[in-house]
Amino acid sequence: MGSYTELIIDGYPVYSSKSYVSSDIGYIFCESDKKTFKRRRDERNKITWGTACDADIEIAYEYQTTAQIAIDRLEILGYSLTKSKLDFIESKNKRIQELTSFLDFPDTHLMNKFYTDEIELLQSSNFEDFINAFIELRTNDIPYYKTDKHYNISKLASYLIDDGWFLNFPCSDFGFYYRAFLESCDKNALVIQDITEIVNAGYYAPEEEVINSLMENQERITILTEGTSDINIISKSIQLLYPHLIDYYNFKDFKIAKAQGNAHQLFLDIKNLIAINHKAKVIALFDNDGEGVTQYNQLKKINIPKNFVILKYPDIELLKSYPTNNTFENLNGIAGSIEMYLGKDILQENEEYIAVELANQTIPQGAIKYKDKLQKKYFKKIKKCKNDISFIDSYDWSEMKLLLNTIFDAFKDIRND
Repeated sequence: MGSYTELIIDGYPVYSSKSYVSSDIGYIFCESDKKTFKRRRDERNKITWGTACDADIEIAYEYQTTAQIAIDRLEILGYSLTKSKLDFIESKNKRIQELTSFLDFPDTHLMNKFYTDEIELLQSSNFEDFINAFIELRTNDIPYYKTDKHYNISKLASYLIDDGWFLNFPCSDFGFYYRAFLESCDKNALVIQDITEIVNAGYYAPEEEVINSLMENQERITILTEGTSDINIISKSIQLLYPHLIDYYNFKDFKIAKAQGNAHQLFLDIKNLIAINHKAKVIALFDNDGEGVTQYNQLKKINIPKNFVILKYPDIELLKSYPTNNTFENLNGIAGSIEMYLGKDILQENEEYIAVELANQTIPQGAIKYKDKLQKKYFKKIKKCKNDISFIDSYDWSEMKLLLNTIFDAFKDIRND
């Protein structure tokens, strides 16, 4: 008969697989989400296992997160709500075209009513209708597998469970399917991959790091910056402020690569990766200063593959009027190095901002004084907050969060295909 594992979102099993965990689960979970605990067997998911009374105690093995965290992870991988809606429309129209083509074959006339009924249902249903049908199934605990039992549900909800293996939602990729279902849930709802049965059956060892194994075959998003300081600051900041996303990124280590850290070198790195047809996702981050913006603009002129996103640090309100040695100037695009995103508590001494020194050169360029000192101060701030997260809210993260969300949004508007 075999053993099964289910992905359960807000109490509803949305996908079941036999003997193994689907690689698509790497979109949603990290290894740190794993929970091992004791439970009664009758505490298993009721839709999957029914309501039989079984008070025996078992060791449960689950990966658990929340709907909001699952959404965050899916979106940085490119499965945004906007793209999910576009993919739904394309997939629905493709299915309608396929069904319509079946009507042209004379030997299928007995099936024509089934085809025309499905065509009419799809044509009359939009994305929001499917979301409401998800809610209908979930709130009424309607099984996703085929059953002879009669349920008083809508035609669309009935259509969703007609497949008998997973919900019959029009999509080209499971990532879009999961993102759509999550939209129907409370953002604090639990998302669970229950692997208890397949662990007990011996397909996985109790201590096995299932998600880590899956993610070895899933390319992480590589972040490239102009220098080692930038990458260290960004990686440590994500780890502190958005720990649930850190496992989805790779960071270039300049010390190992012995690479020269500057805007031109980053420009060359990206051109070389494109030239060798690098397939994994890459984010290139240029400084928001004169040299960085110049190289950023040059790179934007060439044909960039969809798996590459070229960014610069975002313009910030702080730099619109920032002190130099002689005056206050708009230094966005002139002196926006990583230090300018470390927080007002780092950039101020005696309640005054540390000045930027402007260089006398063709391209407008400036740099804040005491960079090494500011970075050390920031790393102390990170360490203190890591040791006691209650300190996080007492510091300023405004510019850093803006920078990090620029990274997280990189692939939201770019098609996965």
